[in-house]
Amino acid sequence: MAKRTNYASYDVRIKAAISITGRSDLFPDLKIPRATAEYWLKQPFVLEDPILESVVIALNHSRHENEYLKKEKLAAYAQTKLLKDVLGIMGFRLRWKHIGSTEKRDKILNAIAMAMVDARRNSCLETLDLSLSRFKRWKREQRGCGLPEMKVCPKASLNQLTFEEIQLMGQFVTSTEYAHFPIRSLHYFAKREGKLFCTYSTWRKYIDQYGWLRPRKKRMKKIERIGIRAKHPNEIWHLDLSYFILPDGKKCFIQAVIDNYSRFVLAWQVLTSYDGAKTASLLEKAIQRSIGSKSNCGLSLIVDGGGENKGFAVKKLEALGHFKKQVARFEIAFSNSMVEALFRSLKHNYLYSKEIRSHKSLKKHVDFWCTDHNARIPHTAFKGETPLEKFNQSWNTNEEIRILVRHQEALKLRLKHNQKVFCEICEVA
Repeated sequence: MAKRTNYASYDVRIKAAISITGRSDLFPDLKIPRATAEYWLKQPFVLEDPILESVVIALNHSRHENEYLKKEKLAAYAQTKLLKDVLGIMGFRLRWKHIGSTEKRDKILNAIAMAMVDARRNSCLETLDLSLSRFKRWKREQRGCGLPEMKVCPKASLNQLTFEEIQLMGQFVTSTEYAHFPIRSLHYFAKREGKLFCTYSTWRKYIDQYGWLRPRKKRMKKIERIGIRAKHPNEIWHLDLSYFILPDGKKCFIQAVIDNYSRFVLAWQVLTSYDGAKTASLLEKAIQRSIGSKSNCGLSLIVDGGGENKGFAVKKLEALGHFKKQVARFEIAFSNSMVEALFRSLKHNYLYSKEIRSHKSLKKHVDFWCTDHNARIPHTAFKGETPLEKFNQSWNTNEEIRILVRHQEALKLRLKHNQKVFCEICEVA
């Protein structure tokens, strides 16, 4: 004989409540099967007691409201977490330690107080990554103290220094007698003398709090922010020598003469060795190159103190009146940095990325770069002019206007082109 199945029976009021509210999960504690609850939803149950019916409807509304509030809470948490994660990815971080302005602290505390009307204090602080101890300290400082000489009331912080100890610390820090003591050494010295016992961090805290300054006069070195500048071509030249090491360990030397006004390389050469005669030969090439441009009368040649610049042949050219030689950082205050910057650009922007194994290969690459530097590469100091155009003074405002007009035309063409592009995804969105 088959075993008889015992079916669960439910009160008619439970059936009516589920039917009225349209919710199969109205009573989760009863563990009513879903199929059974959905069957009741299709049946027209009516509660004869109007009070009970209103209670059921109120219960349904409260459940709806509870679910809505849960969703809102999860959404608010997700938005807060998203904001913190993105700020972290972007590298932004709230640095509470460096907020020294009392006005800013008061505004932050007022904003936290407004948020605490609807949220718990710890939740607000956790959202801001603000520690409870710092928050309480700011509150104490905002309230202030009845003792005018104290910034923080001793009653609120029993372990803080007394007024006499703070005065003594200030005397140590601002005294000329201990001006040569580092603060860390000064805090040990005060302990050894038995005058003041506190940690190094306490010293730093009170120094920042009271703004004490050490009695030291620091003499700043005078720095020439803008180097020597010529007013026209062939007024100032720079001559220098740099070396390049080949893969086999051999040194090659690159020597160049550059015009200060235009950054134009007048002459250059690649050598396996250097001396005064080779320097004079390079200067003769530069003088020949400058013929036909603006007169080089009164030309100054800036060099360093190297022996290749002191040879008899160089002195002979100077005696002929072609230039007046000046040693950088010795006879004049300015350096020879303009030609040094040329060598740095040559090496780092070009030579170091090439496979150079011989003197011949190096010469070929240096010739190529110097030619490009003079005639093809626009110089940033001249807003697009090449050194050759600056040296010959062939650039004019018409060229600038032409580039500006072409720039505006390119913007219009780009706008028209992008308007014609069809993207299926963007069009649907």
